[in-house]
Amino acid sequence: MKNRILTGLAAAALVIVLVSFLKPVALAAVIALVFAVGAYEWASLSNIKPRVLKSLYALLLLGLMMVLGFYFNLLDGVKESSLLGFIHLVGLFWAMVLLWVMSYPRSAVIWSHPVFIGIMGAVVIVPPVIALVYLLHLPQGNWLVLYLVALVSSADTGAYFFGKFLGKKKLCPKVSPGKSWVGLFGGLFVSSLFSLCWYMASPMPQLSLLSFILIGVVAVLFSVLGDLMESMVKRQAGKKDSGSILPGHGGLLDRIDSMTAAAPIYLLLLLVLLEQQ
Repeated sequence: MKNRILTGLAAAALVIVLVSFLKPVALAAVIALVFAVGAYEWASLSNIKPRVLKSLYALLLLGLMMVLGFYFNLLDGVKESSLLGFIHLVGLFWAMVLLWVMSYPRSAVIWSHPVFIGIMGAVVIVPPVIALVYLLHLPQGNWLVLYLVALVSSADTGAYFFGKFLGKKKLCPKVSPGKSWVGLFGGLFVSSLFSLCWYMASPMPQLSLLSFILIGVVAVLFSVLGDLMESMVKRQAGKKDSGSILPGHGGLLDRIDSMTAAAPIYLLLLLVLLEQQ
C-alpha cells in the first residue's frame, strides 16, 4: 500500500511537470516511448520470451506509431476526416473487447493464440498514442492531456478505496476478482466530481458542463474496460503483473492500460461533439 501511494504520487508529479513544461513535439515523443515500453511488456503476454524479440516487437509498434503520425499529419494540419474514421474503427474494436471480457473464459478460444494477441497489442497500444498526440495539438492541448490522465487516475483512486472498504459484489470475477460494482460507481462518482471542479476552474467554451462531464463518464467506463482487457490477457498468460518496473504497481502497462481504451474514446466523443457546435 505504501509503495503504491508513493509510486502514484511520484508518477503524478512527473506527469504534471512534463505536461507543464515540454513542448508538444517533445511530449509526443515521451508518450510514444512510454507506450513502447508498454508494448515490450505486452510482448511477454504474447508468449514472446527472448528480450531481443520483445524489443523488436516494441520497435515495430513504435514504427507504426510514427507511420500513422505522419499519415494523419499529427504535427501539422491533421487529416481530421481520416483520423475520425480510424478512431471509429478503434471504437468498434473495444466494443468487441467488451464481449470478450463479458464471456471470458469462453471467449479465449477466439483471441488467445499468441500471434493474435501480438496483433491485438498493436490495436491496444498504438491508437491511444495517436489520440493523445492529436489532443496535444488542439488549443490548450497540454491541459486536455493532463485532464484526461488526471480523470482516469481519479477514477482509479476512487474505485480502489470505495471497492476496498465497501465492495462486496464483484464486477467481473473471472477476469479481475479485485474489482467490484461499488468500486466502479465510486470511481465514476470521484471522477465526475473531479470533472466538475476542472470545468469550474477552466471552462471549455465549446462544451456545456453536462457534455464535459458525460464525455468524462464514458471515458472512465472505457478506462475500466481497458483495465479489464489487460487483466483478461494476463490471466490467460498466467501472469499477475505485466512487469515490475513500478514498485507497488507492477509493470508500466499496468499503469497505462486504462488509457489504452479511454484516450481514443475520449477523442472520438470530443471530435463528434465539437463538430456539432
